[in-house]
Amino acid sequence: TELAGTNALTSDAAAALGPRGWVKIDTETVAWLDQSAFKKLYPALNAFGLGDFTIKILSINPDTLAMSALIKFPPDYELQSGAWTRGFRAFILEGEISISGQSLESETWFESTPNEEHQGISSPDGALIFAKITGNI
Repeated sequence: TELAGTNALTSDAAAALGPRGWVKIDTETVAWLDQSAFKKLYPALNAFGLGDFTIKILSINPDTLAMSALIKFPPDYELQSGAWTRGFRAFILEGEISISGQSLESETWFESTPNEEHQGISSPDGALIFAKITGNI
């Protein structure tokens, strides 16, 4: 069971009690979505421009599409240079990824701003990250 976050629909803690307050979920019961299923559910996000990956959405704001998610990059993952479509803070849980030539190992935090450019992303052995992804405000 993971602590997934608070209700992003209100900043009033008293109004967020009950089903809209802190949420605990069993991450084993939440389904992994491949890129095509994720694009079908949230076409406005265009799969964050990340190419081939799977995602497990832990919490999502239905208005802004801000979310907390686990993102899994497969072995031999590679994406050419581009720009992040959303800002985020992420923690590498397993594996290693390289962003713009900088190697990031397991247990490393990294972040981006919306539309920030990168010079490519790769993960030779695959990786699992936890990400808090910004929404449209």
